[in-house]
Amino acid sequence: MSRSSTSNPSPSELETTIEAESLFHRLERALPCGRVHELLLHDASGELFWRSGGSGNSGMPQDLHEALDAFVVGIATDHLRVPLDKGRTALLLPARTADGTLAGTVTAIVDSGALARLSPDQNLTTPALQSALAELAEVLASAAALEADLRKASEIESGTAARKASGSSARHGKSAATSHTADAPAADAWTELDRVFSRISGQPFELHVQPLARVRGAAQSHCFEVLLRSPTEGLDVAPRELLEVARRHGLDSMIDRRVLSQLIAWLVRRRDTWSGAAPCFSVNLSETSLREEHFLRFVELCLKKSALPAGWIAFEVPEAVCIAQREAARRAIAALAALGCPIVIDDFSMHPESVALFETPGITLAKLDPKLTDRVLESRVAAARVTGMIEALKLLEVQIVAKRVERDAEREWLTAQGVDFVQSFALAPPRPLATF
Repeated sequence: MSRSSTSNPSPSELETTIEAESLFHRLERALPCGRVHELLLHDASGELFWRSGGSGNSGMPQDLHEALDAFVVGIATDHLRVPLDKGRTALLLPARTADGTLAGTVTAIVDSGALARLSPDQNLTTPALQSALAELAEVLASAAALEADLRKASEIESGTAARKASGSSARHGKSAATSHTADAPAADAWTELDRVFSRISGQPFELHVQPLARVRGAAQSHCFEVLLRSPTEGLDVAPRELLEVARRHGLDSMIDRRVLSQLIAWLVRRRDTWSGAAPCFSVNLSETSLREEHFLRFVELCLKKSALPAGWIAFEVPEAVCIAQREAARRAIAALAALGCPIVIDDFSMHPESVALFETPGITLAKLDPKLTDRVLESRVAAARVTGMIEALKLLEVQIVAKRVERDAEREWLTAQGVDFVQSFALAPPRPLATF
């Protein structure tokens, strides 16, 4: 998938078309060195996916490639300068998330003379520039969302936005009759996306962990599910409103990246405390992340930089998502397993289309759908179905978790049938990761 486009408008052109000030233009204005000839955005692996002019990587000198690689491998600096021809200099700026993870690199092609005229003690990374880079880091962490934005900008320039005005208005809850110009729906889309980006990047998140309580065998469990919590929506439940907004705009992978980077940073600081059995922390994977090749590269980069042992990070995927995105699920499960990340199938109900997924190596755990397990004591049909699911999973050599098991009688019945773990607020409630 090509991420650069010669039809993309420049940041200054976007400003005249779109009412809301874009992040790209904010960043350009925040640079204290005058006019920006060209702006390039690279992801955390150094891959170019957008530029304000030109096409592809043609014409980029080797020095510039090496400077990009320096950021990818972890050089600690707030900017790099690479001299170019025709009196220009490439100014490279890292866009990092709140925990310091590199989300991408911004390259601004500026006049060498303008840089030379800056006083020696003048700081290039002004507060305005730092703010723009921090917000842009969250945007860069969601490549699919950025690509969608740029496609909308291209539609504005080519005039196709006029033909899609009614559809765009409907998607954003507005009547087509209220749109007086072809640009209005696109402007609404950009404004709304800016609001969502800001809300997600500014939302205070807390990570909680809930242990899986082992019910078979004497060994202590070191398996945990990572849960997202928000002080603004209550620490007892997931921030459903924010997650729903992110899902509607295709930005839920942005949240997945933030959760993963925070968890890995926490594990790296405590690497030496796990002297006994190795832990396994499972992160819930959104449907958007499942489809994104860029998310898989992000996971690979995080694991390489952290050098965490294989198996410490796992990913949970709901059975329904695996069915809806069957081919994407197969590719993602295989790719994550190759990186040493176990896969957990959540809300498993033994749907015929999901059973075939177990032919893909890497699935080590299945969490039974609680809508089935919570009726086993009252319904012989439910009991028979759950018993069959447990037997099938054991033949597949997959460990089994029963969720939301709060009654002793239910836990005893499930244990007798062969369940390995239960996930229970009564037995093992979630705890903040910071106090774990």
